[in-house]
Amino acid sequence: MTVAEHTADRQEWMDKVDSVRETLIAFADEAEEQRTLPRPAADALRDVGFFKLKLPLELGGAQADQALVMEVIEGLSYIHPAAGWCVMTSAGGAAMIGSGLGDEGTAQVFSQGRPVAVAGSVFPAGTAIPEADGYRVNGRWRFASGIQHSDWISAGAVVVNNGNSEVDTGVAPIVIQVVVPTSAVQIHDNWRVAGLCGTGSCDFTIHDQFVSTELTYSQDLANPQPQRGGWRYRLPIIAFVADEHIGFALGVARRALDELTTRATTTRGQFRPSPLSERHVVHRFLGVYDVKLRAARALALALFDEIEQTLKAEQQVDKNLVTRSRALGVYVTE
Repeated sequence: MTVAEHTADRQEWMDKVDSVRETLIAFADEAEEQRTLPRPAADALRDVGFFKLKLPLELGGAQADQALVMEVIEGLSYIHPAAGWCVMTSAGGAAMIGSGLGDEGTAQVFSQGRPVAVAGSVFPAGTAIPEADGYRVNGRWRFASGIQHSDWISAGAVVVNNGNSEVDTGVAPIVIQVVVPTSAVQIHDNWRVAGLCGTGSCDFTIHDQFVSTELTYSQDLANPQPQRGGWRYRLPIIAFVADEHIGFALGVARRALDELTTRATTTRGQFRPSPLSERHVVHRFLGVYDVKLRAARALALALFDEIEQTLKAEQQVDKNLVTRSRALGVYVTE
């Protein structure tokens, strides 16, 4: 993709971000009260296509590069952090399913004619007992953001044979992802928190559910082997989700700085007749944080470009770049 093509694509997606602004703002308070995104807000995100942001092209997705993913989630998180977070988890989840499942599985999940909302957890908190043509799955998973408006659930599970997992015998465990309709799981209404209330990141349980083989795939988080989508989907998960988490952190941080700037210039203290904007120390701190945030953003864009160019040229994952992705994700978030 040329610079001009990327710029045009970016503008199209930024226009989409602007198109949902009023809806997200209108339902922001309700999201806090309901502890999940209200249906109109979730539908607006789905209809515009945000849940397809990272999905492979073969499945009708945008297969966006890391820089674009970061900017889209940054823009949404600036408007409404819970909405940005839910797009982050659903777009990433759909991408992992779309690149991991075989043709029969993707046909079941992505042939409904509209963008698919995905929730779940890659953490192997469940067990999968092999049966003919599938697995018997049990377990309870945490932090399934956006589960209330999701269509499908993806969950990590350890394969158990004869009552023992491979780890019980001293062998590295076999971990798979199982994909089930949201209607097949029990959602626990336990998301009662101080921050990001509107993400609806509830626990869920899968109880004695049979999952056919075509709705499972091997989960190697360090060395993924995608069925489709190409080299970008071979990034280890800590690098694959770096664009998402960095975008979220940048959007929330910029909104916080802008809100602080507004208050500093419009609000007067109870014991001081002058606004905060007339205090030099406030100028200093705002300036320092603004420069830090801009520097972190620029560093992220430079790293994503380096990853893109390296993968295109060498068609393999550079462990140094993976490590730097993880480090940068932590740095920007802090």
